[in-house]
Amino acid sequence: MDTCVTMVPSKDDSGISEVRLVGEIDVFASPEVKSALVSAIKDGHNLLVVDFAKVSYIDSTGLGALVAALKAARDGGGSIAVVCKDPQIRRIFDVTGLVKVFGMYDDIASARASLREKYIAGKAG
Repeated sequence: MDTCVTMVPSKDDSGISEVRLVGEIDVFASPEVKSALVSAIKDGHNLLVVDFAKVSYIDSTGLGALVAALKAARDGGGSIAVVCKDPQIRRIFDVTGLVKVFGMYDDIASARASLREKYIAGKAG
């Protein structure tokens, strides 16, 4: 299965963009995923919601790509929230402890709300 990374820019003034991943995030796809995420962050999209709804598999190289992107986002004052309902993929985040690092959400609205609260609400005024 081919991997696809689709960037959906913010539809409002929040600056929170969505990244939809599709396929297997493995040793072959991880460089593409990392490159796409880091490029988006360097282009000013440092608040990202990464949607795993259509991801069927992720390995350690995929997790490494996400961690590298998170570091880039945090260096720019932002963060990444992960949306995933798949119990097998969630378990990988749980076992590695990355669920605490990223924050794991059941839906995009919850992930966006969390990023908004943590990174935007305090900047208003």
